[in-house]
Amino acid sequence: MPMAFVELFTAPGCNRCRRATGRLRAVLKGMESEELSWREVGAIREFDRAVALRERSRQP
Repeated sequence: MPMAFVELFTAPGCNRCRRATGRLRAVLKGMESEELSWREVGAIREFDRAVALRERSRQP
């Protein structure tokens, strides 16, 4: 079981998303696969999930 799980929300044509994905991949090259698990999530494809997580992150 990984110590951390990351969901990286991306959108088509988003330069920031592309850079973030590249940076995450670069970081993962230096880590053991057991340390971190991640998946790329299409923010448009999973819009409801993106909105729900955004609202949850605003909670104090």
